[in-house]
Amino acid sequence: TAFEPDEGGVPIFPEPVAHSSNTVSEGTPQIFNVFPDWAWHTGGTVVQVHGANLPTELTNHRGEDAVHCDFGVAGVVKAISTSPERVECAAPPVTVAMEVKVSVLLGAPFKLHLSHADAEFRYFHRFHLAQITPSLGTASGGTDVTLTLTTQKLPSTNFEIDCAFGLNRVRATLIQVAAIASGFRSYTVRCQTPAAVNIPRLTAAGCMCKKNWFLPNGSRCDSFCCNLDPHSQDQGCYVNDPQCQGADWGYCDSPYESIAVGSYPVCVRVMPSSAASVSEFEPCQHKFMYITSPRADTVYPRSGPIDGGTNVTVHGAFF
Repeated sequence: TAFEPDEGGVPIFPEPVAHSSNTVSEGTPQIFNVFPDWAWHTGGTVVQVHGANLPTELTNHRGEDAVHCDFGVAGVVKAISTSPERVECAAPPVTVAMEVKVSVLLGAPFKLHLSHADAEFRYFHRFHLAQITPSLGTASGGTDVTLTLTTQKLPSTNFEIDCAFGLNRVRATLIQVAAIASGFRSYTVRCQTPAAVNIPRLTAAGCMCKKNWFLPNGSRCDSFCCNLDPHSQDQGCYVNDPQCQGADWGYCDSPYESIAVGSYPVCVRVMPSSAASVSEFEPCQHKFMYITSPRADTVYPRSGPIDGGTNVTVHGAFF
């Protein structure tokens, strides 16, 4: 279908047109998927709708909002940012867990409806992680960790919850359920920590350090993680991720890879087992510290008097 963009970069059609990205021609606006593909029912999560040939401006030449996200029965919301490859919107709140199709609406009034079979989004009842015990263990994994979480009453016959240690997930085992308020329950679960692999470094606020860090001039820097206050005089990098901006200012724990210094923290989260990805919807509330067990490599001297008193030097790592 031929069309001409207005001054705001938003296509204007003579009649409303619906486009599925499986049937469009090259150069036509289209969407492919959403990330994250799930969030808590309380809303507010920034959802990225990935696509191609999307508008570069949020408004048209009349200053009217011309880019929206449609979350089905959850509602339609204005986009908060847009680029040719991505539109970002804050998910609206809902009252019950549900699955919705996400589409992008262009124009004011809406002239173009973009959809895709893979653009599905799931709402889950919010979990609040109250405490974890213990909060440290060996990097080889296998530590039994007890977690207490609160949420709305869940079906006891379908209790499928995962614990996420950083990006690594394990299935939780339900230990105890206690009523705490009308319609709410406290759940005690146990998870066995996975081995410490693919461990991201964290900012002081517990936000995972990403590799897509940029200087204010737009150039990329990947040498180390940082998340400086925007008013800082230092020429540091800024994280290019809306989930890490704002409340999460702070330096990473170390400019060095944590595994090289023997111990490293990961954020602990709980989520439905059916959630497709581990996503950061809020600053980390609880961390687990992986500790690399000390290792002795050599001893000098290797012998001494039977009555003791010999000074012995032990060489190794992670002391």
